[in-house]
Amino acid sequence: MGEIYRVLKPSGTAIITVPMLGYIHNAPYDFYRYTRYGLQMLAEDAGFTVLEITPIGGFFAFLGYVFATVISPLYGIPVIGKLLVPLLYPLYWVLLQLDRMTKNESLFPLNYLLVVKK
Repeated sequence: MGEIYRVLKPSGTAIITVPMLGYIHNAPYDFYRYTRYGLQMLAEDAGFTVLEITPIGGFFAFLGYVFATVISPLYGIPVIGKLLVPLLYPLYWVLLQLDRMTKNESLFPLNYLLVVKK
């Protein structure tokens, strides 16, 4: 955060996204998962004014993400990959609608969107 603050123009705005839920990725360098509270603290400690912290996705989006991760090796098989992708879009749309209806993004965010101003 300090480096973002340093290189940002005076009165500049930064838009940052961070993962919250998810499988281990970028191994062995997957060290941190940031909550909204951690993001706010880090941003304010660096000197930013926090304009927005928005959870993105919820429990159902997370389930879709896990499902996609598990079946991702199948995408490389030409026939199966071509069949899977068009079938998954409607499934993901339904999962996103379920997240919106249940308003569970605050409890199970898949990611966070952070908007800060210098």
